[in-house]
Amino acid sequence: MGLNGVTYQEWGPPASTAKSTSVPGFTNSIPQQLNTFQATGPLARTLAVIARNPTFGVIYNNPNDPNSVFKQIAAFVDQSIFQYWFNKPNGYYANTGSSASPAFLGGTVPWLSIALGGWGGGGVDVDTCDHFGMISTWMYQATQNPLYLEYATRVAKGFRDHITVNNGCLQWDLGVWPITTGQNQDGSPDTSHGNREAMMVVSMYEAGIEYQPSDVQELAATLTNVIWNQNYDDPMFSNYIDGSNQLYRTAGAWENGVLLHGWNMVGRYSAKAQRILAILYDDLQTGKVQNPSLSANNSSGTDYGLFEFSGALRRNIVAQ
Repeated sequence: MGLNGVTYQEWGPPASTAKSTSVPGFTNSIPQQLNTFQATGPLARTLAVIARNPTFGVIYNNPNDPNSVFKQIAAFVDQSIFQYWFNKPNGYYANTGSSASPAFLGGTVPWLSIALGGWGGGGVDVDTCDHFGMISTWMYQATQNPLYLEYATRVAKGFRDHITVNNGCLQWDLGVWPITTGQNQDGSPDTSHGNREAMMVVSMYEAGIEYQPSDVQELAATLTNVIWNQNYDDPMFSNYIDGSNQLYRTAGAWENGVLLHGWNMVGRYSAKAQRILAILYDDLQTGKVQNPSLSANNSSGTDYGLFEFSGALRRNIVAQ
């Protein structure tokens, strides 16, 4: 993929068919942004796992092998995300979006405030920015590169500006999310998409970036005190992080309470959350699919939900 006279490794499809509609001014000549970031996150997370596991390090990251799996994946992630989009002089965003950008090691991150080297403006947290923050966090854990740490810290501070703590529960963008026909009908973030922010905050905390024990405990409280219906025998989870069950897209009450991709990480910081997640897992394992939330977390009858919960529950009890 070429940009500003430089060629980068990038995900398909080819430039002639690629299309992005998530950022104004994008054309068919660049990758679809959100999908690219979503697909790259697991690669960065894999690198962080390899870097923290001596056995995996020997297998996948032999220091004497310049073409090790680790090095190849790291090079791809760096090119497809950091260089293509955020390289200070040559990336898509380059250094033109903010007067504050020259003060930073890395280039512009458009979704952030001007003080953090962004473009300013924008009333709600942006999914793509969350993915970028997680990729930066995991790449820092994998490589200890200060550039990745700076990016992750900037995104963490940017998300901090969206957070409010209500009755000990960490929430964000309450009441300011656009209400759109066929989409969000509540005006606050929906629970399923909230997995992204939950995973980001937990991952950043575990990497020692910005967030404190109180933050992850308050995030867990949002699940246990607001989203959960307070019923161990028939657990259900609200459509929105403010506890609302307004329609989300076509999802009726309790049908958007998906916890698979981030909320399931908070059990490490809350015994109550871990118990609720374990009950949900047991209900899925035994085929107790009798309410809308269990069905939603069952991933259309596949084993995907069981795989996600079993891994997270184990992760939550293993020392870092």
